[in-house]
Amino acid sequence: MVDPVTSPTGQFTQVVTVRLGNGEAVTITAESGTFAAHGDYDAYFHPATVTVALLTDTIHHLEVFGKVKVVEHDGCIYGGYTLHTDRNRFGASLTIWQRTYLTRTFYVPLMFRDVAESR
Repeated sequence: MVDPVTSPTGQFTQVVTVRLGNGEAVTITAESGTFAAHGDYDAYFHPATVTVALLTDTIHHLEVFGKVKVVEHDGCIYGGYTLHTDRNRFGASLTIWQRTYLTRTFYVPLMFRDVAESR
């Protein structure tokens, strides 16, 4: 499970949180490169966090790869595979739009005319 990302953003990095049970490595690829974290991760108490660098004025399409560690229990071997997604935990795409100049709010004065005046 990948937490939602913030987009658009004026920041040049973003921390992506990945919740991976029995995880040992998380790798994220995007237009700006490949970013990785290695450790002992789980889905709830110790999720992986990966800092992704963002290119200026670029839309980044993130792909997340999570490696599940090999676990042996009662003579059975579990894990040892890699999961992949390009969606967050709610099903939305993992896309970050880095915009140097985010749209600013401004006000335009409006003038109203009486309908009787325009006749």
